[in-house]
Amino acid sequence: MVKDDTEKLDRWAWVVLAASFFSILVNGSLYFCVGVIHTALLDAYPDKDETLITWIGSVFSSVSVFGAIFGSVIINLFNVRTCVILGAVLNLTGFVLSSLVTEAWMLIITYGIIAGIGQSITLMSSMVILGYYFKEKTSMATGIATSASGLALFIFPVLTQYLLEEYGIRGTFLMFGAIGFQAAVGGSLMRPTKFDQTSMGFSCCRKGNHEVERKAIRNESQPLLKSVGLWCLLINSWFLGASLSIIFLFLPEFNIYMGSTHGEAAFIMSVVGITGILSRIFLGFIGTILDPALVLFGLFGTIGTMTFFIGEMKSLAVKIMYAAVLGFYTGGTWSLQHTLVVEIAGLHRLSTVYGVTMVCAGFGYMSGPPFTGMFLH
Repeated sequence: MVKDDTEKLDRWAWVVLAASFFSILVNGSLYFCVGVIHTALLDAYPDKDETLITWIGSVFSSVSVFGAIFGSVIINLFNVRTCVILGAVLNLTGFVLSSLVTEAWMLIITYGIIAGIGQSITLMSSMVILGYYFKEKTSMATGIATSASGLALFIFPVLTQYLLEEYGIRGTFLMFGAIGFQAAVGGSLMRPTKFDQTSMGFSCCRKGNHEVERKAIRNESQPLLKSVGLWCLLINSWFLGASLSIIFLFLPEFNIYMGSTHGEAAFIMSVVGITGILSRIFLGFIGTILDPALVLFGLFGTIGTMTFFIGEMKSLAVKIMYAAVLGFYTGGTWSLQHTLVVEIAGLHRLSTVYGVTMVCAGFGYMSGPPFTGMFLH
């Protein structure tokens, strides 16, 4: 039942924020482990072409982002609650099947696509619901919720390495399926709002004057398609996805190549998560004071400059320092992008435009690692 009472929504908003945080933590951030899983898959399939193994992680990372377009469709047809619960089910299905397959290429379907879509629609819908409940302080709410990704980046690389050592790659996949399925609990707490009702009204499956609705949507979308800000945001999302996927996939392998142990490489990734938590919360509040676009420009410029010198980072202390800066300067970027989408598109088109933004980021996630892998090879 849709709740229209503003006071009730305001009180329940904090429950929704906690549910969003929990859902992102357990089923929206496992793509941060893709680098640790990548090295495990190389060991599990030593006779397979390294490019194929790279594609497995690349597909999972990219689908974990551009699969958000499916989340937009589900939210427009049903509501956010349904989308989160469905994402938890897909995550469980994908990882359980991944533990059973025997051929590496099949992991592209089970791990990369099925589990990836589960991750994507959970993350996307958990972000969208915050725009519905925190209309005035979207940046603050998304900063708090996305700090779950930073916490996940702190926990899961080390946890993944432990699970791999104790249970192997198949047991680790089973554990991931069980962990991700817990997002269904968070989804059950996300009550539909009047914005869910509006989105469902956009569907031709609803009763009413559909021709009038379609014309209204078409007329509203024309100025948006001409928005320079929107196109700049979409291009930015592509480059952001490409750069982050390259770093998170190859950084553990690079650190091992530079003399670190597997345990040290996993710990370095956890450092990214620690500072990422601070970044998401800090930038979430900063985004309510300063122009989010200006803040994004400064973040990308700084971390891009530092990454040029990554080849000189040979000692463990320097690697940890780079990881700390990487986490702080990239952790809050997604929450700032979410705020920009709200400013550009408005709440009634939030789920659709945010989904398109994630599609662009997903293509960046897909194209970055294979290109880098071929270049390194």
